Amino acid sequence: MEGKTILSPMFIELSKKYSFNLKTEESSIRIDYFYWFKIDYISYLVNKVEKNISKQLIEQYKDVTDIWRVIATGYQIVVFYNTEIQKKLNELNGISKNIINEYFSKIKEIDAYDFYTKDLIYFESKENLDKNYKGDLYIYFR
Repeated sequence: MEGKTILSPMFIELSKKYSFNLKTEESSIRIDYFYWFKIDYISYLVNKVEKNISKQLIEQYKDVTDIWRVIATGYQIVVFYNTEIQKKLNELNGISKNIINEYFSKIKEIDAYDFYTKDLIYFESKENLDKNYKGDLYIYFR
């Protein structure tokens, strides 16, 4: 089964009706939804990713870089380094790219519907979380 795409005019109409403030071009808006996609599948994925893949990845990279935490949600995977310097350094030296590739290949082994894509894996720092979000993950993900 394929998902459906709501064309941007419908979204624009709803945004005007409910007074949403859009900061993008109308032509660039696409909304995809999968009416068959069950929350159970997303929960299954998040559980497998957090309990298995994230733990393996942290263990694998603990001697190379200092990962504070990895959090998987139904929408993204965020790898938290401890500091902004580590985040930038690991981006420059290719470690972050390696993490994305390894993470993604392990996810593909369990993700039968290709829910997660490489562009849903992000890097952040605990330092930024503490500084700009008062160390609160709830505020960060909101």
